[in-house]
Amino acid sequence: AGSSISHVLPVSAPNRVSNSAPGTWKAMQLAPLLAAAVAVLTARRSVLGLRLLDEPPDAKRSAQEEAWRQTLHNFKDVQYSGDLTIGGQTIRGILDTGSFELVVFDRSCESCLKAGAYSPAASRSFRAGDTWQTLTYGSGLLQVEQGFDLVAIGPYSEVEMVFWDATAARMPVLQYAHFNAIVGIGPPRDPDVDALARRSLDSGAEFQTADSGKAVAGHAGWAADADAEPTLIQAFGVTQFSICLGREPGSEGYFVWDDSSSTEHPDQFSRIEVVGVRTWTVRMTGVQLSLGGEGLGSISSCEEGCGALVDSGTSLLMMPLAAARGLALLLESTGANCNNFASLPDLAFTLDGKEFSLPPDAYVAKVEAASASGGAPVPALHRLGFGSGDCELAVMVSTAATSWGPMWILGMPFFREYYTSFRLGRSSSERAIFTSPAASDCRPSAPAALGRRSKGGAYRRGELRSLNRSDIFVSRTMQRAMSEAWFDA
Repeated sequence: AGSSISHVLPVSAPNRVSNSAPGTWKAMQLAPLLAAAVAVLTARRSVLGLRLLDEPPDAKRSAQEEAWRQTLHNFKDVQYSGDLTIGGQTIRGILDTGSFELVVFDRSCESCLKAGAYSPAASRSFRAGDTWQTLTYGSGLLQVEQGFDLVAIGPYSEVEMVFWDATAARMPVLQYAHFNAIVGIGPPRDPDVDALARRSLDSGAEFQTADSGKAVAGHAGWAADADAEPTLIQAFGVTQFSICLGREPGSEGYFVWDDSSSTEHPDQFSRIEVVGVRTWTVRMTGVQLSLGGEGLGSISSCEEGCGALVDSGTSLLMMPLAAARGLALLLESTGANCNNFASLPDLAFTLDGKEFSLPPDAYVAKVEAASASGGAPVPALHRLGFGSGDCELAVMVSTAATSWGPMWILGMPFFREYYTSFRLGRSSSERAIFTSPAASDCRPSAPAALGRRSKGGAYRRGELRSLNRSDIFVSRTMQRAMSEAWFDA
């Protein structure tokens, strides 16, 4: 159970030539051979999804040169998924900025319930790996086996990717799943940063069988070794992408590949420095409730700053317990209740010194009872007055701290208000997030809209969103934030 993941790479790096070889004529003889080897590797990189060490990060893996806007299917405003193909089979995956691995649910996995769709046997390009592990989520456990197959999305050509094939599950939420894969699009590892030492995976004992014939990758990395396993973003050579979710309940979302909007129209965007080395974490301050641009009071826990992960795979906002309690008390002191939902205040805060605000339906919802089989642990911290049915603070609670203070997660509610672009950069020091208030068609707003939003003009709805606890998928990132004292961002 203590063994590490064995990464199988399709191609080995070329051997280095010693600088001490006598005579320049030998170097001259070797030069054509080395040039030919590099040429072969370069030609094959589009098939294998690999990058040469000196290759710039903006190299393309396909003929796609322009931005492509992909539609995301919406299930009850808590699951958004996009189409992709693996081994020639079309499935739907959650595009998750808070994770790194590609996890696919196997059709033969009976316990994967509605999520199981992919069949290795039906693929002509599938190759089995030699390890398996158990992934721990807030929603339950997955046993996964390492594999390799060709993956394509929209206009992007097939690349061979390492992925984890889910063959067994203890995750009740999968009976409501409207996705078949989790596509990790967390930032690539900075080459100057040491390999991830901190892992949050289970030992795998719950699923271990004597005849598996594969090594157990027991405590392998929570973020997957990005050195050996490029994310899908890296494999396609994408250096910037954007996410926007429709504001109206039930509306579609969009994932924009190779998006250059923030570069072509910088006046429409605010730049936010990414302080996380391994994640899309930014610095957060000044959390308060605001009504009509006027502050109603601050929420404790972030006086000296917080670390906020911008996470497209998280259904709700996640905040420290002190902040959730402070939010409930402040709402109570203002006489707020769900019968006057339209007059509830915005949740305002700053990211890297820029002002942001989210409307009340980002933190309050009409919560339906969970099914008997359970689901995500959505806490009912404070019951607000609602004529019929339950109205609760629809937030998750974090116990973790970061290097920048208590941990927040800005999940799907953030992407409904802000068109958000993620720029990878050549290293973590160049990494940045760019935001623009989302227009009604889920595109960046005109420059004039920026000022209106910062003064409290956030979009308001006339009715609450409905939320069923059983539909919420609690990601591995959320699991760590809910159960651990430290999050190494």
